[in-house]
Amino acid sequence: MQTVLLKEEFEYLNKDKKETLIKYLDKNLEGSAQKRGGRGSYLDEDHFVNIDNMIISLPEGYNVPVEFTTNWIKGDLTDLEVSADLDPTNWNLLIQFLDKIIKKSLAMLLAEKKEKHFFRVRFGYMGPPLDGEYYIRNFRISPATRVKGTALVENYLYLDMDIEGIDYEHARSNSRTFAKEVMSILSVILNTGFYELGHGHRWVLLPDNKHGRFQLGFRDEEPYPTAMPAKNRKKAGTFSVDPTDYVSNAIHIKTLRLPRSIRKLFKAYYSLAKEEQAAFLGASRMYQISISADRISKTVKASYQLAALDALSKPYRQKNFNKNAIMELTDRYYVGEGAKIGKLYESIRNAHFHQGFFDEHEISGFEIRPFLGPQWIMKEIEYLFRTKIVFVILNKWLYEKVSEES
Repeated sequence: MQTVLLKEEFEYLNKDKKETLIKYLDKNLEGSAQKRGGRGSYLDEDHFVNIDNMIISLPEGYNVPVEFTTNWIKGDLTDLEVSADLDPTNWNLLIQFLDKIIKKSLAMLLAEKKEKHFFRVRFGYMGPPLDGEYYIRNFRISPATRVKGTALVENYLYLDMDIEGIDYEHARSNSRTFAKEVMSILSVILNTGFYELGHGHRWVLLPDNKHGRFQLGFRDEEPYPTAMPAKNRKKAGTFSVDPTDYVSNAIHIKTLRLPRSIRKLFKAYYSLAKEEQAAFLGASRMYQISISADRISKTVKASYQLAALDALSKPYRQKNFNKNAIMELTDRYYVGEGAKIGKLYESIRNAHFHQGFFDEHEISGFEIRPFLGPQWIMKEIEYLFRTKIVFVILNKWLYEKVSEES
């Protein structure tokens, strides 16, 4: 069994470049390799080994079995071992072939050569239908359903996007990451919890007092496009002026409309420093979960909203004083409320995440009788939802970044 170790090719690349080089290598092997399978395992806590067995078709017409072993230390690729049990002639032919493939892959890495592919993803939400089509940077959202209603009516929308990648599979993986990022941010901007279609069977009510168990699913009303759909003014959605429409007038909203500054908001987001962008995205994901958790638990919803502020305040912390950073962030955008949010951070968020706390009114039985006090939620949680303070802070923070860019 002959073995060659490829290490220098990765030695001076950072972690991301190494992983990209491996993807280019895989792409360039596609036409010559028949994959037979692979396996991976940890040798110890830090060392992960992945082994792929392939049949390589050499240009000279020989098909040779080859084993590729990649070694990862703490998630960082260190080297690639190539092993094969061949006679000297075929081994030399294999090494020459791989040398050309690796040089080609390095050249593609240097040139950052990528392909652009189109993808469409569906997202559901509870709320009114999307007002129409919106084109934002390199993506587009459009209504997939137009079911009328507000909070308890499910609708779907399409997210269309042009995404670059080393090949189709890489671009498809990037599209999933990008889609989740966009919908998390839109969850904040529109105060709406977007989610992907679930699986399984659920019981539903049918006419004539009947019920039945049916598979969850969604049937497209239009064919899957192969490229970004052309703009159609007749189908274009209208804009809202103020994002607080989704707070003060939620029950009167007939369609979901994007704010007029939507393109500026995404431009500001993608222009943020890396640390601030990560903080806002983390906060958006927490807020997205909090809205989705509304029907599960008020305590969970409140805890994730407070965790959203925790995530957004990360760049401003000093000596890991999370609570102080959250209070300062709150006072900046919602003057005079920092102390109250700091108290809630400890009494709800910390208590729920670290001690399994749930509001007693939420887990107690509900009685209907005269003279009873509040039965549903504690006063502090009610304050958090009534003021929509977290929604306001997240949006004011992002809108401020638009002003800084202007």
